[in-house]
Amino acid sequence: MAETRYSTVFLTLESIQSVHGELQELLQSRGESTRLRNVSPDVLAFLVEFLRPFSDAQKELEGDKYPTLHLVVLWANKLKSHCQPDVADTPSQAVIRQRHLDWLMKKIQIQPVHKIAIFLWPKFNQLRMFTLAERSDIQQQVRIQINRFRTGEDARRQEQSTQSGSGAVAAAAGPAPKRRALAEFEDAWENVRVDNEDTDEIQVYLSLNPTMEADGRDLLSWWKQHETTLPLLARLARMVFSVPASSSSSERAFSAAGRVIEERRTGLSPETVDAVLFLHDAK
Repeated sequence: MAETRYSTVFLTLESIQSVHGELQELLQSRGESTRLRNVSPDVLAFLVEFLRPFSDAQKELEGDKYPTLHLVVLWANKLKSHCQPDVADTPSQAVIRQRHLDWLMKKIQIQPVHKIAIFLWPKFNQLRMFTLAERSDIQQQVRIQINRFRTGEDARRQEQSTQSGSGAVAAAAGPAPKRRALAEFEDAWENVRVDNEDTDEIQVYLSLNPTMEADGRDLLSWWKQHETTLPLLARLARMVFSVPASSSSSERAFSAAGRVIEERRTGLSPETVDAVLFLHDAK
C-alpha cells in the first residue's frame, strides 16, 4: 500500500520513546544532556500516536495467509480521516497531517475491484460508506462480472450439446424446410423461462444476515459454505480475494528465493527450490 515502511519507522520511534526518560537521566549524569536537546518528548509522543494507524494498516494489508483486498477501502477511509486537521494541533503537527493527507490522496486510488471486494464482504455488503450512486454502480459491476460467468458457461454447454447430439437433432427435425420453420417457431414462441438470475442472487445475498469474524479473515470459508446458494457470487469472490492488496508478499517470496539460490547452491532443481520455499512459507 505504501512505499514508506511505516512499521519500521513506528517501531523505531516507539522504542526511542520507551527509553527516552532513562536515556535523558543517563546523559544528565554524564553532563551530556545537550545530545537530546532536539528530541522533544511531546513531538515524539505525537509522531508515535500519529504513525500507529499507518503501521497497523501496513501490517494488515501485507498479510499473505488471509484475504486483504476488501480491507483497502476501510483503511483508506480511516487513514484519510486520521489526517484531517485537529484544532488542538500545533503548526508543525498540522503540517505533518496535511502532508500525509496529500500523499494519501495521491497514492491511494480506490479501484472498482476494491469496491467489489468490500461488497463481497458480507458484513459490509450494504456499502454504506458509499453514496447511493456509487452503490448502484458497484452492484452493476458485480452483475457484469457474474453475467460473464453465465455467458461462458452457457457457451460451453451449447458447444458440448452440439458436439454430442447434432446428428440426432438433425434426424429428428426432418427435411431442411421443416427445420427452418421449427427454428422460426422456436425463436418466436418457444416457452423459455427468462430469469434475471444475477439480480436474484444479489438480492438473496443482500438479504442475508451473516455472522463472521470482525476482521473478515474467514471470508473464503464463508463463501465456501454459501457456494450452493450463491454459486456465481462465490466464484467471483474466489477470484477477487485471490488478489493481494499489497505486493509485499510476492516481494518476500522473491527475497526468500534469493537467499535459497545463492552462489553455493546454484545447482538446486526447480522442484527443490519450490519445496524449500513452501516449507519456509509454512512456518
